[in-house]
Amino acid sequence: MWQVVTFSEQEDIMYRAEQKQISAEDDSVTVWGISDEKGFILDFTTDYGQAENLAALLNENSVERQHVAEIAEDLFYSG
Repeated sequence: MWQVVTFSEQEDIMYRAEQKQISAEDDSVTVWGISDEKGFILDFTTDYGQAENLAALLNENSVERQHVAEIAEDLFYSG
């Protein structure tokens, strides 16, 4: 059976993992980060799983866009 999903039911999925290619001279690396409906926010890892987990955490907690970079820094770069 088909289920109709309206936009209001999808509003809680704001963030998603997104890849980006970074090139320097003769080298290229794929990095993963977080984006939303407004565009790419930041890249922070080469591990897709980390980006996907952060996106899920941000969505689950309805984090506002301006806090995304700070949360990623706290989770991945603090000692």
